[in-house]
Amino acid sequence: MNPECDINTRISSLPKDVSSILLAGSYAECPMVQTALTEAFKSPHREVFSPDMHTMVGWCGAVMYGHQPKIYS
Repeated sequence: MNPECDINTRISSLPKDVSSILLAGSYAECPMVQTALTEAFKSPHREVFSPDMHTMVGWCGAVMYGHQPKIYS
């Protein structure tokens, strides 16, 4: 199975008004994932954000969701 094919399929099924993706968690540290998502999502009006502390971003998001689930879902 080619993992990039699956990423391309998922990106193409996103709603058209999605303009950014924030990479978070352990898989976001993988250069192959970063490159595949950036290439698949490439557009002048779209952007992929990949912060240095991927795992910390995931934890912060989980805490924020735990405190205010209706705002973040």
